[in-house]
Amino acid sequence: MIHVHVAVVRSTNTAVARISKDIFEIWGQMLNICPYYYIIKEDYKQEFKEKLFMERKFNQGDIVKHFKREKMTEEQLKEEPNLYLYEIIGTARHTENKEELMIYKPLYSTECTNGVDFAARPLEMFMSEVDHEKYPEISQKYRFELC
Repeated sequence: MIHVHVAVVRSTNTAVARISKDIFEIWGQMLNICPYYYIIKEDYKQEFKEKLFMERKFNQGDIVKHFKREKMTEEQLKEEPNLYLYEIIGTARHTENKEELMIYKPLYSTECTNGVDFAARPLEMFMSEVDHEKYPEISQKYRFELC
C-alpha cells in the first residue's frame, strides 16, 4: 500500500494561483479540485520550493528594496534615503512549526524593530510576487528585490 501525504494550499491571490498552475504544468503532481484549491504531494514540496526560489536567492549582506519604496516621492526619499531598504541577515527555521523565515534588518528607523535587532517574515511571503490586483500602480514584480 502506498501512502500519499498531501498539503492543501488555498489562495485567493492570483500570483499564488499562477505559481500553483505553473508547478502543475512543470511537475504534473497536482490535482485541481476547485478554484484556488490544489493538492500537492508532500514529497515534492522541497522540489517546488527550490524551483520557485532558485532564480531569486538572496545572500547575507545583500540590500533589498520593498515594493512600497516605489510609492515614495523624491522629497520623502531625500529626507529618508534608506526608506524601505533592508539588509539580508539570512534564513531561519521556526522551532515550533518548522516554517522557514527570512531574517532582515531595516536600514531605516521603523516600529517593527523597536526593542529587537532584526525583523523576520515567512520566507514564502518574503519571496512572493506583489499582489498587482491590490497594488496596480506598482511595477516591481516581487515584494522584495535586490537594489
